[in-house]
Amino acid sequence: MIRTAFLSALLAIAAYTCSAWLTHDFQVWTAEGARRLEVALQPVAVPAVAIDGPGLSGLTLSQLLADGQSVTLVDFIYTRCQTVCLAAGSVYQQMQAT
Repeated sequence: MIRTAFLSALLAIAAYTCSAWLTHDFQVWTAEGARRLEVALQPVAVPAVAIDGPGLSGLTLSQLLADGQSVTLVDFIYTRCQTVCLAAGSVYQQMQAT
């Protein structure tokens, strides 16, 4: 009887400990929440990205976004993509034309 009570208590403590560890002390319940919490606690530095475009030579993405006065659309296109990339590129071209 004592052995069963001891093992039950040990199992309950192990379950609590595992649950606390998996949920970051019960702060998150999904993998997406855990990812967001980890990024909030330890932000990842973004490398300097060179911008290429009309009148934008020599600028980095952080410099372009620093003014905060205009809307900036950024598109990363794989140059060897033959399917979705063409459609996305044409959408951005239409948005740029307006």
